[in-house]
This record gives sequence, C-alpha cells and structure tokens, in this order.
Amino acid sequence: MTNPQLSGNISEPNQRSLKTLARAIAFSKGRFSLILVWCNYASLRSQILQQLQEQSTVKLRSLVLPESAKALYPMILAEVGDQPSEALMVLGLESVVALEELIASANRARDKFKSSFAFPVVLWGTDAVIRKLGRLAPDFNSWAGTPIKFSLTDQELIDWLRQKSEQVFTSNSTFTLNSSEPEAAQQELQSRGQKLEPELEASWEFILGLLHHRNQQIDTALEYYQQSLAFWQRANQLERQGRVLLRIAAAYSLQGKQHQADQKHCLQQTREHLQHSLAAFEQGQHLDLVAQHINQLGEVLRDLKEWESLQTLANKALMIHQNYGEPRQLAQDYGFLAQVALEQSRWSEAQQHAQQALELSQETSSADLQAQGLYHFLLAQSLGHLGQVQPAIDHLETARNQSQPQYYPQLYTGILEQLRLLYFEQHQYLKAFNLKLEQREIKSQYGLQAFIGAGRLQPQRQVIGTQDESPLPQQPEMIQDIVAASGRQQDVKRLIKRIGQTNYKLTVVYGQSGVGKSSILEAGLVPTLEVTPFERVRDTLPLLVRTYTNWVEDLNQQLSSRGVQPSDSTDTALCDVMRYSKKNPPKSPLERGTFIAPLSKGGWGDKDVPHNSENCCNANLTGVLAQLRQNSESNLLTVLIFDQFEEFFFTRQDQASKQAFYQFLRDCVEIPFVNVILSLREDYLHYFFEFTRTTELKIIDGDDRKILEILYYLGNFSPQDAKSVFQTLTERAKFHLEPALVDQLVQDLAGELGEIRPIELQIVGAQLQAKGITQLKEYQKHGTKTKLVERFLDEVIIDCGRENERVAQSVLYLLTDEKNTRPLKTKEDLAKDLEPESHKLDLVLEILIKSGVVLQIPGHPTAHYQLVHDYLVPFIRHKKGSDLLAELAREKEQRRQSEKKLNKILQWALFGSVIAVIAMTALWSRSSRLAKESAVAKTKATAEKLIAQSKQLQDEQPNQRPTAALLAVEAFNRLQSINQPTVEAQSNLQRSILQLPKFIHWIDDVSLYDFSPNSQYLAIGSSSGTVKVVEIETQDLVLTISHDKSVGEVIFSENGKYLATFGGDNKVNLANINSGKTTYNSN
Repeated sequence: MTNPQLSGNISEPNQRSLKTLARAIAFSKGRFSLILVWCNYASLRSQILQQLQEQSTVKLRSLVLPESAKALYPMILAEVGDQPSEALMVLGLESVVALEELIASANRARDKFKSSFAFPVVLWGTDAVIRKLGRLAPDFNSWAGTPIKFSLTDQELIDWLRQKSEQVFTSNSTFTLNSSEPEAAQQELQSRGQKLEPELEASWEFILGLLHHRNQQIDTALEYYQQSLAFWQRANQLERQGRVLLRIAAAYSLQGKQHQADQKHCLQQTREHLQHSLAAFEQGQHLDLVAQHINQLGEVLRDLKEWESLQTLANKALMIHQNYGEPRQLAQDYGFLAQVALEQSRWSEAQQHAQQALELSQETSSADLQAQGLYHFLLAQSLGHLGQVQPAIDHLETARNQSQPQYYPQLYTGILEQLRLLYFEQHQYLKAFNLKLEQREIKSQYGLQAFIGAGRLQPQRQVIGTQDESPLPQQPEMIQDIVAASGRQQDVKRLIKRIGQTNYKLTVVYGQSGVGKSSILEAGLVPTLEVTPFERVRDTLPLLVRTYTNWVEDLNQQLSSRGVQPSDSTDTALCDVMRYSKKNPPKSPLERGTFIAPLSKGGWGDKDVPHNSENCCNANLTGVLAQLRQNSESNLLTVLIFDQFEEFFFTRQDQASKQAFYQFLRDCVEIPFVNVILSLREDYLHYFFEFTRTTELKIIDGDDRKILEILYYLGNFSPQDAKSVFQTLTERAKFHLEPALVDQLVQDLAGELGEIRPIELQIVGAQLQAKGITQLKEYQKHGTKTKLVERFLDEVIIDCGRENERVAQSVLYLLTDEKNTRPLKTKEDLAKDLEPESHKLDLVLEILIKSGVVLQIPGHPTAHYQLVHDYLVPFIRHKKGSDLLAELAREKEQRRQSEKKLNKILQWALFGSVIAVIAMTALWSRSSRLAKESAVAKTKATAEKLIAQSKQLQDEQPNQRPTAALLAVEAFNRLQSINQPTVEAQSNLQRSILQLPKFIHWIDDVSLYDFSPNSQYLAIGSSSGTVKVVEIETQDLVLTISHDKSVGEVIFSENGKYLATFGGDNKVNLANINSGKTTYNSN
C-alpha cells in the first residue's frame, strides 16, 4: 500500500507544480506578490513543503494561523515585525473559525499588504478556502494568478482513504483527520468518476460521522453512522457493527446532555444501541471490548433510574472485570452498586460499596478526578442517611472540587444541591445560599435552565461528552444565539461598531437598575468581541473589571491569564499623578447648564474620607499602561470594560485615588488600539461628569456635544423584544411555552409603561420554570405575575433560614415607605426597628444583597441599604410587613416589662422567696419562647410531617431514637408556637424523650426537659434531683446540677448561655453552660 504521508515519491503533476511554485517565489523576491496554493491534504502539504525547503533558493518562513484568527494583515504584520523576510508561507486557513470575516478583512486591507510587505506571501488553502477567497475578496484575490495545485493521484487517494479507514477501526489514538479533508476527498472522487468499493465506502461514512460528531453536528453524524452500520450488518462484521453502534450511542448521549428536555428519549436510544453493541461484541467473542464498554451502559441505566437492571449489569461487569478489567473499571462497578443501594435505602451497604469504589479509583496511575468526585458524592449521601452529617459534608466538598461541570453538569449541580441542603439543615444559611447561586449559574451556562432570575446572564458553555474530548471554540453563530437570548442584538451591534471606530475611544453605558447592563457586557459584548475582526487588528482582548478594591491587581491578573504578561516598567508617572497639582479644572457640562442629566436620586458617599493613597501609588498601574502600549504596537486591540463603575466611588472616596484613576483612563484612551467602556446606573451618572470636569480629555476637547456622543443609554424591552427573548431562552433549554401564555406574560409585564423590565422578565420566567408552568390556564391558576413575583420574594426570605424569616421580611418592608419609594437606611436604622432580633440582621442583609433584592451603598461613616428595584416595592408592602413590625414592637415591650419584673424577682429570690422563684421561671420561660409562625396552615402541615418522620424513626431505626426525639420536639414547638398543640404531638414527644435513657447511658430517668433556644443543648431533669445538660449533636454530657429532691423546673436563658433550675429542696441554681460553673445559688 502506498502511504502518501510517508512516501518520498512525488507524482509528476505535483513535481511540475512544485517547480512552478519555486520559480514564482524566486521571481517575487524583494517585492510583494500574492501566490495561492491549492492543496486539500495536510500530509501532502507537509511533503511538498519539505521538498520546497530543499529546492528553493529563497529562505522560507511559515505562519500557522490559530483557529481564533480574525484578520490576516495584522497577523502577518505581527509575525514579521522588524525582521526582514524573503518569503512567507501562510498555513491553517482551513481551520480558522471566522474564516469569512478574515477573508473580508483581507479584502478591505488590500492596499496595506503591498505597502507593508516587500516579499511574496504564499497562501495555502483547500478547495473551499480558495473558492471563498475568490467570492469574498475579489480585489485582494485579483493580485494572485491561477492557484498552483497539488493533488493526490487516483491510486494515492484510494490508498489514503484505506489507510484512514484502517486507523479508525483499529486504534483511534493514531487516527487524525482535518475536518476539511473528507469533503474535499468526496468531491475529488465524484469529479474523477471514482466509485469506492462498498467496504471502503462504509468505512468512510463512519469517518464522516466521527467528524460531524466531533463538531457536535449530531443529526448529520447519526445519518452517516446509520449508513455505515447498514453495510456491516449485511456483511455480518460483528466487531465493526459494535464499534459503530458505540458511536451512535455516544452521539445520542451527547445530544441528551445538551438538550435536557429531550434527555429521556436520548437516553433510551443510547441504552438500546449500547445493548446491541455489547451483544455484537459478545457474539464475536470480543470480551475485551465488552469489558471496555459495558460500564457505558451502566451509566445510562443509572441516568434512566432502572435500578434493578443496573444491579444485574454491575454484578455481571464485576465478574468480567475480574479477568479483563482494571481497577478503574472495578471502581465504577462498585459505584453502580452503591447507587442502587442508596435508591433502595440500604445505607450501610451503599457506604461500603462507595468506599470500595473510591479506594479502587485511587489505585490507578492516572487519577480520574471526575469519577472520584462521583464516588465521594455517593459516599456522602450514604453517610448523610446514617446521621454522619459532618463527614458527609466533607465528602461533598471533595466531590465538588474534583468534579467539572462541563463533563456532567447534572452531576455537578446535584452535588451542589446536596451540599446546600446539608448546610441549610446545619443553619449555615450563607453557605447554602452561595451554593444556590452557583447552581443557578451552572444551569444557565449549560442550558439546563432558561431563566437566570435576579442574576446576570452567563456566557454559554458547551457540554463535553467525555474527558477525552475538547470543547469547540465558540462559533459566531452560537454567540449570536447568546446575544439574541439577552434581547440586545442591536445594542451589541452598535457597541461593536463604536469600538471599531477611532472617534469612540470611550463609551459610557448607562441605564436604570435591572435593565441588564452587566448581562449585555459579560454574556453579549465580551464573547462577540472575541470573534469579531476589526480593521488592522490582529486580535481582540476584552478585560472586564467589576470589583474595585484591588482593581489594578485584577487587571494584571487578567493580562497574565490571557497570555499577556504585564510589563515590568519602572515608570514613576503614577506617583506623579498621586501628587497632582490642584489646578482649576474646566467646568462640567452640568455646571455650564449645557447638559441635563437624570440625577434626581443622587449618590451617596463622602469625598473627604481619608484613604491610603500609597496603596494605589505602589500598585503597578504604570506596568498596566506599558503593557497596553505594547499590545497596541502588536496590533492587539484591548477593550477595558469597567462594569458597575459606581462601585469604584464607593470603595475609593478620597480625591487622590479618584484623580489617579481618572488620569489612568485619560492615558488609556490616548493609546491606539485601546478602548474603554464604563457601565453605571443612571442615578450615578454624575460620577462620570466629575471625571470629565476634573480631567482634560483630548477626545472631548471642551465640546459638550462630544460628551453626549460618549453616552450610550440602555433601556427596557419593547413588547416585541420581550417576546423574542422568551422564545430564544425557552428554545435553548427546551422549555416550551404556549404562545398564548407568552402574549399574556408580555402584556402583564408591560403594564401601564408599555415596557418590560429585563430583570422582572427573568424573575417571572424563573418562577414559571420552577413551577413547570407552560400553559396559559396554569399561569392564570397560579395567580399570574403578581403571585410569581411574590413567590420569588418568599424564596429569598426562606433562604435566610426559618428562624430569620421574620427579620428578612421586616427588613424588606423597612426599605420601603408609604409613598412606595425606596428610602436609604443604615444598619443602625434597621436594627432599631428589629429588636429583639437585631442580631440576625447581618446574615439577612448579606443574603438579600446577594439575591439581587437589596443594594449596599458604602459610605462614611457607615453604609446604607436600599431596595434595588422600584417595582418590588408594592409587592413587599402587600405582604403585610407592618404587622410583623408591630409584632416585633409588642415583643420588645413585653421583653422590657419581663426584664423589669425579673430584676425585682431576683431581689426577692435573695431573701428565699419560693413564690418569687416560681414566678421568675414562668416569666423567663415566656420571654424565651417568642417565635411565632405567620402561616398557621403551613406550620400545622410541617409539624404533622415531622411527627410522622419521628414515629417512623422510632419504629424502624432504633439507633436513630435521639434524632426522633429532636423531630418530636420540633413538631411540638411549632404547634405550641401557634397555640395549637395536639394530643398526638404531646404523646409522641413524651414517648421520644422517655426512650432517651436507653440510648444515652448516663441518663437514668426523665421527669422534665427543656431545649436551648439555639437547639444546641437539651436539659433533662430527673426525679432523683439531678439535672444533666446534653450537647445534642454529640450527645455528650456538658453539665450536671444536683438538688436534694426532685427537679421542679429547668429553663434556658434566651441567649442559651445559662440554665436555671428549681428543685423540691426550694433551691434556685443559675449555671453557665460553657464554663459549667454555678453563678447563683439560693434557698
């Protein structure tokens, strides 16, 4: 067989073409000429280039274009630099993603090639590339003569096809193929009238399927796979049948991961083709291939939740892998068994299998962290059910660190959800909420969720089928879909156009809160910039800054991570800026009365706050500027995007820091190939005018009209835009909405304004998907837009934790007023109205801020808080927050009166008054149980569920009796809080508590008990006169108090730090729980 990749022989036609090419290069030495070379095959091209290097009298230089190349002229300019070149070979055009844009840019820069390059430029391209050059760059193409052609002879082409076919069915590791080669080979065969023999044609169809599969063109790949499979089935070639069936299964699997709504159907197709594949391997006695691929079927059965089938398969796989397998495969077998055990509530067995899987996976030489993440996840679930909460959390954290969402986003989000639930149950609400935010972002990025709620739209990501596959570079079409999903196609186009024009070096994007400024920049503009070619630009580097505490370091880090090293410049210009002289700056447009800006809401902050300017001076800002100049010299366009720019003024309030930043921006816009975009809320636009007033900008030069040109307003959606957004978002996530529902949604969201707030569209859309509402009648049944927004607020309140819900709802209400506006409040303002629960405020505020509902505005001497969106005000006030505040006020007064009486009672107790002690305990008990559920029906339902769980644990899992007791207490307390304790709850509580001595060895009997308000401790009194305090989580004894006679009462203080006991010996004890010391003892 002739191997054209290895053979040193070159066909006679190619020899003639080689001589022609060598003469053309030699003739053009010292002047510019464009030479086109037509060659469809990488192996042939390498062979010709090697011969050319040996024969040519001219020194040849090569430039291989990257896939991300956007423009030809700046790439050549950067490659050549100041070093003279005799001839340049340009390779890789067929692999460029944005090929049409690159060719069009070459046509626009046609004259620059001739004026800049005094040497021949040889463009190597496939048939498709050469044709596009003639069509899209006719002027540029006219400088070249007829393309010089290199091709394979008929026999070489057949041998090349046969070689590739053998490689693909024997060892995929040696199979390489450029994506443009198959199409070219097909066309050459057809043009020459060559017909392949059936077996070779079937192999070639399989190869075509693989290439389309690699490019994630699944439907086309499946067509080729099926055509290939039909031949191998007729020929009874069992091994090749099995291999093709494997790829068909893999194609359906990837399709299911990318389209969640079609996932079940795709999984069923994957299962069917894997079963046929394994059957073919078994029938052909290829047990090594069965061992290699059987667990792929296990993964599908797991995803289909066919647990009995999975258990049977896993046991079979274990036997096969004992002889043909590796530790990695055995680990997967035990992982399957662990999952089956979990589903069947066999917790100990699940733990054992998960541990075996984890240990085996760690024996492999190359650790599969993705698989280990799954085993940690399984082990964590089993431990959680066995009551080992902290070990479960530890394994979940490990699973999270070892898993990567691009391979299996559903698994990754499942890990996050389990971790969130455990942290929430442990009252670590902030950790739980952060995990919820991460879940939301991942689901949005991978198309698992249509709407993002109150968050920012995320740049889209593609699911990778396996760890052996690489993600495709973002295609322009994919990015266009992302931009369409934001509803901002025209805005992105306009911003791109501004960036491409030299008279728009600075752009200020402004608009109301919630219109999607951050979303359009991060998910729309940045990815579009990365694939958009610009005149004279080699490449584009967008840098996004959103936090300003260490913004210089952020820029440095981004330059480094994008492959651009910050300069080590030792220029001291920044320190000169810091020591700026206070000149009389020109008046701003506002001061001159030539510009009217919407500043009615104003800003917050104090210019005179001292700030450590040395930190800014020491930051390597001049290094950043030097790097930007270096980028400019390399024709690299750098776009600096400062999002949420108002945040800079909250963190840097001293004039020196602000002036340094202004000077930096001024320097940036004066550097060629550097653009700056500022994004800020409309009500903080005056900060920009401060910049223009105190800094001389050449791009403005005192012309107020140029200031207006810099501004770019971003508004709400029109009804038509909103419909388009609904359609685009739901299509990608396969969450289809009835057209009548979309029409009604748009009408409801538009209201009297006739416009739709993007943030409200996202919030309502997220609630629709969470509730599974796709029909108009379902929407109307659930109470339409108003109820959906209220449910969103309810979820935010619930995220704060059950014991904090009342405070969260009260905070939201306090951030409104009777005029339906959003007043600014300090933390002290809020705390004053939240007594006696003001200690919960910090947690609540942080969650409300991260949920996108409340805005923190740093200031001096203290920060202020404000609702983010005006439209939330009526919904919040509708929730009767005033009733909660009145309730808090009553409890505050009640607590004050109780404390007043308590002081008197303590004085009486010093004189031995038994009556006073009894009164004291009664008052103390009343003041320490102030929690009250707002929804009686919801409380009763929750309590009934807790009672049922408690009874089940008592009857079915004796080792969980302490947990059952806690559930019973929680149920009783909830009913007690609404003054509706039931006989069933009391009976179950008594039964649970009385059984504790059987499981906590040092408890003899239980006559009475009390739980600390934070549920950390349980105090148990006995008839023998002993009171023992238990730490609930560990069941350890932490304190013992003795009375001479039986204990009459045990009561915790409101903060849980002290325990008061009253015995039949008429003694009162007050003990410190932490120290174990008695601080008060009296008869």
